[in-house]
Amino acid sequence: MLSDKLKKMDPALKDTLKVVLQTGAKVNNIEEEVEELEQRVRTAEDNTAKAKEDLKAKSFAPLVLNIDKSLSKIPTAGEFPEGNMVTKKAAEVFGFTELDFDIPFWEWKTPHPLVPKIEEGYEFNVGHLRSILYALVFNIPQWLVGHTGTGKTTHVLQILARMNWPCIRANFDSELTRMEVIGKETLITDASGNTVTKFSETILPMAMRHGFVFLGDEWDCIRPDVAYVFQPVLEGGNLVIMEDNARVVERHPMFRIVATGNTKGQGDESGIYNGTRPQSGASMDRFPVMIEFDYMTKKEVGSILSKKFESVDEDVVENLTKFAHEYWIAFQNAQLTTPLTLRGLENVLEMYRFFRSSGMAKKDSIRVSVLNTCVSKANKVENQVINGLTDRTVLSGGVK
Repeated sequence: MLSDKLKKMDPALKDTLKVVLQTGAKVNNIEEEVEELEQRVRTAEDNTAKAKEDLKAKSFAPLVLNIDKSLSKIPTAGEFPEGNMVTKKAAEVFGFTELDFDIPFWEWKTPHPLVPKIEEGYEFNVGHLRSILYALVFNIPQWLVGHTGTGKTTHVLQILARMNWPCIRANFDSELTRMEVIGKETLITDASGNTVTKFSETILPMAMRHGFVFLGDEWDCIRPDVAYVFQPVLEGGNLVIMEDNARVVERHPMFRIVATGNTKGQGDESGIYNGTRPQSGASMDRFPVMIEFDYMTKKEVGSILSKKFESVDEDVVENLTKFAHEYWIAFQNAQLTTPLTLRGLENVLEMYRFFRSSGMAKKDSIRVSVLNTCVSKANKVENQVINGLTDRTVLSGGVK
C-alpha cells in the first residue's frame, strides 16, 4: 500500500514532498489524502466484485433443446435408412467451448446418402456457426448472403455433415417451375397393365416429410411467382398440393429451410450477378434471419491451405494467399467479374504440386497454374488486372 510506503519514507524527503504538494496541488495532509484515495480504490474493487457476482447469478442458463423424441424418428423410405435424433452439446460437435447449448444430432443405422460428406480440417467462422445453429435449432428460415466464393453453401453443408443431418440441395434459376419444386402428374402402368395417372412428389415434399434440411442455392434467381410456393412452408405451416386433390403434406418437426444468395433479394447492387431478381417483399419477410458472409482473411485462407497442402512450399502458399486477398478486393470493387473461390485456390495448388513433381521449375509451375485456373477464365481486360496481381504477389512476392 502507498500509505505504508509513506510511513517508511525518509523524513527529509517526506517534508520536501509535502511542501511541493501544498504549493502545487494544495494538499495539506498527504497521509490523509493517500488513505482516502486507497479507500476509494477498495470500495470500487468491492463494487466491481459484487457486480460480477450479480451478473453471474442473472446469466442465462445454457439452452436446452426440448424436442419430443417420439417425433424425431425417421421412417424407412426407399433407399433411406432408419434413424433417431439425439441431442449433443454444440461444443462437443464443433470444438468451440463457447457454444454451450444443445443441438440435434442424427444417428443412422447405416450411412444416410443425403448427409453431406465431412471435409477434414474445415475451419468454421464461429460467429457464422453460432448464428446458423441458432436458426437450425429454433426452426427459423435463414438467408445467407455474400459474394460468390465466400463459403455460404460450404459452411451450411459442413455444419449439417457434423450433425449427421440429411440435406436436399436445389440450385435455383429463372427456369425453375412449381412442378419441379412440389411434383407433377405422370402416366404409369399399374399392376394390371392399365395406364393411370399418378402424382409424383419432388424435392420440397420429400424434405418436409422426412425432416431433411432444404437448401436453396441462389434463391435470389428464382422467379418471384414460383417463390410463393414456399410461403406457407416458411411460415411454419404445411404444404397443400392442389394438383393432387388438395393433399396436405405435413411437415416433420425437424424439417428446416436455408437459402443462399449473392444479393439480399432486392436486386443486384454490384452489377456482377446477372440473372438475380428482386424478390417479393412478402417472400423476403419470411426469412427472419439474414447472415452476411464476407471473404476469408489472409490468416484464415493461409491456415486452410497450409493444412491441406503440407507438401507445398510455405512461401508458395503464403504468396497465393496474398494473391487471393488482392483478387477479392478487386472483385468487390468491380475491377474483376470472374469469381475466385477457395476451391479455385486449391485447384492452383493441386496443379502446382503436379507440375513440380514432374520436374518443372518452381516459378514456371506457379505461373502456369495461375494461368490455367485464373487468368484463362477472364477476358482480355481482366487478364491485365490478374496478371498484375500475379506479378505483385505470386511471382515477385518471393517465388524463385
